[in-house]
Amino acid sequence: MHTYLTHGTSATLGTVVRGREDEKVVLLSTSEREIVIFALQECLERITTVLEKANVKKTDVNLSFVPTDARYLSSDLIKSRLLYTSEERAVKDMKIEAGFQKLRNDSAYVVSILEQTVRELRVNGSFPTLRSIPNKLRDIQKKEMSVLAKARKNIETLKSLKELVAQERYANELENKEYREKLATATREMEIQNAKGRASITYVSAWEKARCEQNVARCNIAEEELRRTLAKLKVEEKNEKRINGNIEAFLCHNIAENEEKIIEWRKRYDREWTQYTNEIGRLQKQINIEKTALARLKEEQRVKQNFIDEYLAEKKAERKKMEHEEHVRNSTIKIQAWWRGVMVRRKLGPYRPEEKKKKRPTKSKK
Repeated sequence: MHTYLTHGTSATLGTVVRGREDEKVVLLSTSEREIVIFALQECLERITTVLEKANVKKTDVNLSFVPTDARYLSSDLIKSRLLYTSEERAVKDMKIEAGFQKLRNDSAYVVSILEQTVRELRVNGSFPTLRSIPNKLRDIQKKEMSVLAKARKNIETLKSLKELVAQERYANELENKEYREKLATATREMEIQNAKGRASITYVSAWEKARCEQNVARCNIAEEELRRTLAKLKVEEKNEKRINGNIEAFLCHNIAENEEKIIEWRKRYDREWTQYTNEIGRLQKQINIEKTALARLKEEQRVKQNFIDEYLAEKKAERKKMEHEEHVRNSTIKIQAWWRGVMVRRKLGPYRPEEKKKKRPTKSKK
């Protein structure tokens, strides 16, 4: 209704407006202003008449049957939860109340716009409020679309949650059935155990009575044995006390003797410590003297060792020289022997035969 009345009013204004635009504001002449005001007042009267005929008033809706969590659900969910129940009337009342509430809100909005437009025409000769309505309607439509998208998404989420709840309910029913069966089994087993317990209690009572009698007899025997053991231990304790007294006296005498020996050994220790200290001092002095003599002897040994080393070096050089001369002499002898052998083999020099010496012509002297 809101959209219909707005478009109708705009169409009516479009048929009569022939003003001019000044800074994007439509200004009407006096005659056109009167015509538009008359049309708007007529529209207001018709809206009032329609509302009176429709008997728009607050409806008494009974919400006592509707659960609190179901009052904000969609109609499909309400039908699925309240179908074939006594709450169907409450759902219908909710729908009727919602329709009447929307009608009242739209009517009040249209009436306020028309009254504001009439006031603006009478004062300024323009209608900026009416011109801004399409933009507002587009913004409202966008917001409504986003709200509807969110509502559909929430409905899908709610459906999935309902499926999960149904699955959980089915699983819980199966689990409860299993637990009931276990409880019945446990009850039967408990009854059997109670019967066994009552039977075993009678047997255990007789057995406990016989066991107590046996334990009393056993305790009497053990008591008699313990009495004999106690008498024996008393005798042993008396003997041990006598022995301990003798040992204590011996230890006291031995301790006194040891203390006297300790005093004597301490005196001997002091005497020997003084004696050995003096002896150590004397030996230390002698060691120092011996160290001095040893240093002097080391110095003499070093000098003599140097002399010996020089002498040995000279002897070694002389021996090498003699060896070299002997080697030269031997080599000379070997060379002479070799050459003599060559002359003998080749019959040279003095080793040439006599015949050859005679045949050799003598050189004439010139």
